[in-house]
Amino acid sequence: MHGNLTSNSIETIRAGVLAGVGIGLIAKISLADDLRHPDVITVLDEFIGDARDISLIWPRRRFVRARVRQVTDFFAEAIPRNI
Repeated sequence: MHGNLTSNSIETIRAGVLAGVGIGLIAKISLADDLRHPDVITVLDEFIGDARDISLIWPRRRFVRARVRQVTDFFAEAIPRNI
């Protein structure tokens, strides 16, 4: 999709949607209060499910802090159970 506004910031996309610039791919939870407004509607719900890709960016070094390893191990175990 191409348009006049692109961003990887949810705040910017939300502001654009609320300003009437166009549509945005936003998790419904991010617009929970705004969805009560009559000018904000959801579209394409039947084509877009709740599943999203998740990426973990791993530091490129030999030793990784224990807390980074713990979070990574948690996600590696938890994500497959919930998919």
